[in-house]
Amino acid sequence: MLTTTLFRSIASCEINAWQDMYNAAGWDLSDQFGIKVFSMGSACVSLARNIDILGFNRVIGLGLFQTASEQMVDDIISKYKTAGIKRFFIQIHPEAAPPKLKEWFESRKIHHYNNWVKLYRGVEDPPDTETELEIREVQDKDEVDRFGEIITLSFDWPAEMRQWFENLVGRKCWKTYLAFDGDKAVAAASMYVKDDCGWLSFASTLPDYRGKGAQTALIARRIRDAAELGCKVITVETAEDSEEKRSQSLQNIQKMGFEVAFVRPNFLWKAE
Repeated sequence: MLTTTLFRSIASCEINAWQDMYNAAGWDLSDQFGIKVFSMGSACVSLARNIDILGFNRVIGLGLFQTASEQMVDDIISKYKTAGIKRFFIQIHPEAAPPKLKEWFESRKIHHYNNWVKLYRGVEDPPDTETELEIREVQDKDEVDRFGEIITLSFDWPAEMRQWFENLVGRKCWKTYLAFDGDKAVAAASMYVKDDCGWLSFASTLPDYRGKGAQTALIARRIRDAAELGCKVITVETAEDSEEKRSQSLQNIQKMGFEVAFVRPNFLWKAE
């Protein structure tokens, strides 16, 4: 059952992870991509001026732990405008306050765009998975390079972003993984662990190796590791399933025992 305490735990875990992800970029990458992260009330506001990808220009947690104000909304818009960013997301949790937050968005031409699904599960043993791929934690330099390469190739993100993901390897609170077909790494994933919560992220498989069980095996490995690290809950988010576009990621996650915590709407601001 999703209690208020559990709800806040999984929300905080994602916010903490995303803030740390941006802190992991380092000075050179931050300068190259215009990467910044800061807090606005309870919100995590993340910017990447030279990466026109909504997932990297988004606001999480607005009005969740601290009631939002119209001034906060205006300040957030101002931050993105000043940075020269042409579009960004504000992702709203069901408990975000005040209720008229969405009215403030509409009056500022911030419109509903789509939804992501937030899921969770405990750390009981995962279902059995079938794959010939081997799952291992990232270890040597070649594997670190391959980890960043697989993520950027799989999502069709700029190759220059590789170093950002490679910086997560060995970083406090992060666990990073690869799936191998023989000696070749073909899929990647990560997990951020803080307190009693684990956040799953950056699950990616090279196109030629999809459908071979890599992601369910990577989820299973992370569930087991989360249990060993003392977690009580694991959380993840992904695209909503629809008749127009099926979400294989959502199906993989639910197959591994995750339940829907809530559907989170994404509100889009675009420069005029």
